[in-house]
Amino acid sequence: MDHTVKLWDMNLKKSRFTFRGHVDSVNSIQFQPYSQKFVSGSGDKTVSLWDIRTSVCVQTFYGHNNAVNSTKFDFRGE
Repeated sequence: MDHTVKLWDMNLKKSRFTFRGHVDSVNSIQFQPYSQKFVSGSGDKTVSLWDIRTSVCVQTFYGHNNAVNSTKFDFRGE
């Protein structure tokens, strides 16, 4: 695994952006409703918040004792 998240253009059938920052497997991603952001959970025990427009990690959250296997926003986008 290359520890990245790729955003694909399904019309062109090619990768549009590659998001780099995790140092272990990316196990989950979840897009924030009504936003240009998503979170990724990783085997490196972190959750990262990404900005799709800039391909930049906005914030990394530390503190999990084990791999993060699931991420989720609520319906209000919080």
